[in-house]
Amino acid sequence: MNNEIKTINSMLMLLKSDAVNFFFDLEDTILAENIFYSALSQQYFTQILMNLITKYSFIDIKKLISYGKNHHREILDPNTTHVFNTLDSNGKNQMALTSGFLSIHKVHRLFDHGIFFKHIIFTRKIDKGPIIVEFIKKYNIQGKCAFIDNDLHKVENVREHYELFSNEPIDLYVYHKTYNK
Repeated sequence: MNNEIKTINSMLMLLKSDAVNFFFDLEDTILAENIFYSALSQQYFTQILMNLITKYSFIDIKKLISYGKNHHREILDPNTTHVFNTLDSNGKNQMALTSGFLSIHKVHRLFDHGIFFKHIIFTRKIDKGPIIVEFIKKYNIQGKCAFIDNDLHKVENVREHYELFSNEPIDLYVYHKTYNK
């Protein structure tokens, strides 16, 4: 089976899918980049942070970075909340499958925007294909699935593993949207 990968630039396109179970990536698909956090990649701001950590030894760097990455974080597509509400009212399941690590700050930002998932799966940088297949098996997920990610490689990985697991079709989407900072 050759499941076609579609490129979309609006979450509204998902409302055309007949899938029952939607698996969403979070980073740069649902949540936009936090420009303040991304400034830490610049040496000047990294040095300021390191000076603060040295001066105030009680600061938990992991918690600080997690909070900073998700502070004032926006939704990439303004239609996302509407799409989630529509899918929910139509009895569809929304789940997150993200390469990141568990972050309560990230989950709170989603809640702040009215975005709720039935499950959030943090893969900790492991390929998403095997994870989604194991999740479907473990929880006996029934019905057609859809997977949405901004990274073509990750969508291809899900397709490869899903096709080995099931003869049923899956809707695959690469989401591209430029965030207006």
